[in-house]
Amino acid sequence: MKQEDKNSNTVAFVEQLTANQRKIFAYIMSLVVNVNDADDILQETVKMMWKKYEQFVPGTDFLAWATTIAHYRVIEFRRQKSRSKVVFDDKVFDSIQNQAMVQIKDTDDYLVYLRQCVKKLQANDISMIKMRYASGCTFKEMASDMGRTLQSVHRSIARIQGLLRHCINRQIASEARR
Repeated sequence: MKQEDKNSNTVAFVEQLTANQRKIFAYIMSLVVNVNDADDILQETVKMMWKKYEQFVPGTDFLAWATTIAHYRVIEFRRQKSRSKVVFDDKVFDSIQNQAMVQIKDTDDYLVYLRQCVKKLQANDISMIKMRYASGCTFKEMASDMGRTLQSVHRSIARIQGLLRHCINRQIASEARR
């Protein structure tokens, strides 16, 4: 393989991985629960994905391909940990895996709905949401920056979350009627 082809493969892999890494991690987390174990499995999954990336067919579902590899890494992890006291039998494991895949696929729809709903908020509410979630400010920092009480910031964020939840649920219901 030419160096130029290797570079474009690397860029394509990194772009796809970056776009899907959280979903892959969420999938793994739903199957193993422990964050440290999920981190280890994600690392092993990414290594295996890179080794097998030449087999990936461009234009196909990268997330499905990645979660298939993650699935086998989780199975290997379960084999290694089979002496543990808490091990799900294969039927329970398969059921959890199927539900995780459904939830991961639904995540994209929810994010679209969330973006649409955020646009419907008042400017002050959008500013608060950005402070809290985009900038990562704590409630205490927000209260200090805004000259408000901690309790009023909590109430405002809860109100905004309620508005967003209601808006998203309306959009889901609207989609279901179609």
